[in-house]
Amino acid sequence: MQGRFMQIPIRQGKTNPTAAESKQIQLDAYRAGSYKSVGIFTCLFEQTSYYALEVSDAVFMEMRDVQVEELDLMLKYEHSAIQVLQRYIDEWGVSRRLADMVRAGFMRKRDPWLNNLLSLFRISCLRDLKYRAKLFVDDGAFLLGVLDETYSLKENEIFVCISDPNNPSVRKVITGTCIVFRNPCFHPGDIRVVTAIECPTLTHLVDVLVFPANGYRDLPNMCSGGDLDGDDFTMIWDRRLIPKIKNFTPMEYEAPEPYTVNKVTITHVKNFFMNYIFSDNLGQIANAHVAHADRESVGAMHGKCLRLAQLHSEAVDFPKTGVPAEFPETLRVRKYPDFMNKPPSIR
Repeated sequence: MQGRFMQIPIRQGKTNPTAAESKQIQLDAYRAGSYKSVGIFTCLFEQTSYYALEVSDAVFMEMRDVQVEELDLMLKYEHSAIQVLQRYIDEWGVSRRLADMVRAGFMRKRDPWLNNLLSLFRISCLRDLKYRAKLFVDDGAFLLGVLDETYSLKENEIFVCISDPNNPSVRKVITGTCIVFRNPCFHPGDIRVVTAIECPTLTHLVDVLVFPANGYRDLPNMCSGGDLDGDDFTMIWDRRLIPKIKNFTPMEYEAPEPYTVNKVTITHVKNFFMNYIFSDNLGQIANAHVAHADRESVGAMHGKCLRLAQLHSEAVDFPKTGVPAEFPETLRVRKYPDFMNKPPSIR
């Protein structure tokens, strides 16, 4: 339902005697949960936090080698091409259409147009792998986060029931230890180790990530200060990617008090626009975090990285609060790692 708008009639009246009465008789639904791909991608920023939590480098190297081999085979064999295209599902559905063309026999007949598209698709995936460290994870999902309104889940428990993209009637409930995080993921505490369980009272919730309503602090907020107003979360149940250091103390995500005025004038709008242009340092902070995490022996757990994670959160909230993140000179980077492909002069 994402990208579309519909109105659903609802019954008028109060179901809770303590709640206020509402005359609204329609529910505006603008998005429904969906299992967008068979797997998910981990990219450079998530892997930086993985390293800090003592996930072996050999795991990522093995995943990289398997992915490169699969991308090479997709140009030779139909079944390999279909398998890769069904895994690398994009939001526009291009890969699905390419897979349908392969099934229709265009690849077997060596159609030049399809062969060029498959080559371009492969090159794009290899480029993301080289410059952004995008790795495909089979045992993972990218889902909309929702709340357990039945209070059935305990603290650090989640419920996930996913459907087969090729056959929505086939469903699977994920159980066992897994990790949950939300982009952007800069602080080691943003990656939470939780337990997925079966819950009969929540089986009607499909292709969403159900968070518990119980606990000292809500789980979505621990994941990069997220909430449940439409945020998407990444969930991985691949045993190789479960961190040895579990549930590092999460950061307190508290946005600064927004800049307020009694009456907004066009002068305020112009001043904010100019202030945003000169003070938008979100990308610089993100790049500095990666560079410092690569340089320091403790990675993202270094004090500079923890401070940069806090600054990044403030920079994300800058358009809403009007308070820019102060990027001190001591945290700026003069030299970048070679894999970031940046000249040393960039500051």
